Amino acid sequence: MEVSVPGSRKEGRSPMSRLAAGVASLAFMLGTVALVSFNHYSNRLVGEGTLAATALAGDECKWTYQGNLGPSNWAKLCNRKFELCEGGPTSKQSPIDIVESQIEKVNDGFTETIGWVLPPDSYANFLKGGGGYLLESYTGHVYKVENIGAYLMWGPTGQQATYHLQEFHFHTPSEHKVNGVHYEMEMQFVHTLDETTDSSGWTWTPKKTLIVTQFFKAGVGMGTPNWLRELAKAAPSLSKDPEQVIPVDFAAISQNVMVGTLPQSGPPSSLSFRPNYENWFKYDGSITTPPCTEGVQWVVLRNPIFVEKADLNKIIRLQGENYRPVQPLNGRKLISNIDKWDNIDLSASG
Repeated sequence: MEVSVPGSRKEGRSPMSRLAAGVASLAFMLGTVALVSFNHYSNRLVGEGTLAATALAGDECKWTYQGNLGPSNWAKLCNRKFELCEGGPTSKQSPIDIVESQIEKVNDGFTETIGWVLPPDSYANFLKGGGGYLLESYTGHVYKVENIGAYLMWGPTGQQATYHLQEFHFHTPSEHKVNGVHYEMEMQFVHTLDETTDSSGWTWTPKKTLIVTQFFKAGVGMGTPNWLRELAKAAPSLSKDPEQVIPVDFAAISQNVMVGTLPQSGPPSSLSFRPNYENWFKYDGSITTPPCTEGVQWVVLRNPIFVEKADLNKIIRLQGENYRPVQPLNGRKLISNIDKWDNIDLSASG
């Protein structure tokens, strides 16, 4: 048995009944992810609790988010090793500024709902991993969670490819902007295409990498999801100690992310709220760190998640500002999966 997150769309049902069904299906997923923190990057430099410099695994070419090794110089580093980061008039780089007026509805046959499928035995597989070799890990930048076994299906009906979740990580503030404004934080879920995928005869070509990204809006009195509060609580003590295990409830992450924070001003209605699993848009881009490889499918979830500033500050102190500036759109399409905004507030500053 496999549990899909969340339920699929069914014709003739109201948006609120679909939301209820989606949340109900999420309730079947129980368990927690074990994270163990260790120093994945042998050349990582850490200072005052923030990520000061990073190198690719097994690579001596260091880069940062500030200063002479920052984004404006990435393309010049190590004899132009990361030349793609320079961009150009035909480049498809990420992140971008998401401008509402540029988003269009294109009926290209892609699935109208998305969600993770989580094998129910995956928890036992890594929680019982002898010696901790199957424990999930924090690398100093990303949370490696491939042992969960979560995946999602992406593509037109009858031609959907399988994408396996590998890791998630945070950027403070958000890398993508909305109408020219950063959110306080962005969470990116990185997936890779199943190696056995045979797309011959398909009407589309799957990208090798798919990233689902979620925005966070900070405030006081807005509340913080329990799973995020646990991560924030653990943030000050994260280190390279391989014995340090941090519980992370991926079932709760799945539910929260694929729905988004419900409006606080009264009950949701079909005119004011649509859950994230059927409320997103896509565009073609790149990874946002060197080597800035292109050919990435981005799926941007529209509803932000609220977080208390006190909890957000703990994550910020751990990693500091770690965002790449927005890149030119260069004629790319921002494709919506719904016909209209339904009065959804996308404002990062609202």
